[in-house]
Amino acid sequence: MHRNKKFCSNKCKFKYFKKYEISAFYNPKIQIKNAKKIHKLYPNLASECGKKSAKTNKKNKTSMYYDKKLQSKFGKIGGKKAAITNRKNNTGSYHDLKIRKKLNKKAAETNKKNKTSFCFDKKLQSKGGKIGGVNAQKTIRKNYRNLFFKGQYYDSKLEMDISICFQKQFNYIPKEGKTLHIRIGRFEYDYLLKKLKLFIEYHAWDRKYTFKEYYDRRRKVLNQNGYKNYKLIVIK
Repeated sequence: MHRNKKFCSNKCKFKYFKKYEISAFYNPKIQIKNAKKIHKLYPNLASECGKKSAKTNKKNKTSMYYDKKLQSKFGKIGGKKAAITNRKNNTGSYHDLKIRKKLNKKAAETNKKNKTSFCFDKKLQSKGGKIGGVNAQKTIRKNYRNLFFKGQYYDSKLEMDISICFQKQFNYIPKEGKTLHIRIGRFEYDYLLKKLKLFIEYHAWDRKYTFKEYYDRRRKVLNQNGYKNYKLIVIK
């Protein structure tokens, strides 16, 4: 029996308080009322406590603001709950088309003003284009052309035949990115015979450039990247 003889135990008492929102612990209105009273008596109390706790947390690397593990843990939990709620109520930028359009418009305006993002930053466009071009070449070579021989993929049957000839005549070992399809500067070179200090380029046809221009451009890039002593042969 509880000491006030109204409840059988503290547990029973708290259940009753919770059910009928008795006491500040369970009643938000009482909480607000009490908070206002304390604020009148001690107007700077909340600010001082906040500053002290912030210093302590910064020193000990505690709380959500400083503890990365805690951020990650609660971020995942909060993110999952938010996703479920947004999916259910069709809210949030992912589910609400109006919010998405509004955010996209703001982002576009900010990027245009600051010349950021892929659409407005020329350096990013250039960098992304080069990376994307190389990755695209590799993807096409592997997934679409699918010319595979002894662990390597080739762009064409003739390119593969040339590689086989080099293997038999010069003990050439093709390896993607090392001695086969080598990326140097902005260009990719088909073969590198290291012992002979020789680069060999196949598929020289290019709409924009003549054969000589094609050779000179690739020769210049080799010279600029420490391969002046290496020869370059272009097979047309």
